[in-house]
Order: sequence, then structure tokens, then C-alpha cells
Amino acid sequence: MPSPPGYYLIHGLLAADSPERLIGRYLTRLIQVAGDSAGTVGAEIQITQEELGAATGLRRETVSKHLRALQQPGILVLRRGRLTILDPGQLAE
Repeated sequence: MPSPPGYYLIHGLLAADSPERLIGRYLTRLIQVAGDSAGTVGAEIQITQEELGAATGLRRETVSKHLRALQQPGILVLRRGRLTILDPGQLAE
């Protein structure tokens, strides 16, 4: 199985931190690597919850729980195999 998108970006992101911050920072880095500025509203990232879990060292269930929590206040929208970031500034907070 190929490495998840942005797999090598994880270096330096795995400090003892909350899953929410870890996921948020990882998604922010993926936006930056894709060439979008971190402030771009509506940036779409094609990544599964399983891939995001593998890249961050979190279980898929943990990723799913925290992504749903980010969806509630309108920070992102979940779709099968992709995420749309609505409020990039709130991701890493």
C-alpha cells in the first residue's frame, strides 16, 4: 500500500499533543504542500480517515471522532475519501 498523502510531513508534528491539534496541523500542512495558502477557504484534501490515522499515528476511530467534532462548528466538511476545509485558521488551534 502506498504511503498516505503527505506521509513525510509528519516529521516534527508528533509532539505530545492532543489529537485535535495533531489532525489540524497535519491538514494545514497538506493544504500548504498542495500549493494552497493556509488561509484558503474551501480547500479540498483527498484523504481517507484511515490514511489520516496512519499518517498521524492515531486510530481511524479516533480520527473519525475528532473530524466529526471539527465538522460541528463548521471548520470542515467530511465526504467519503475527502475533506473540505471551510475555516483553515481554526484547524491548528
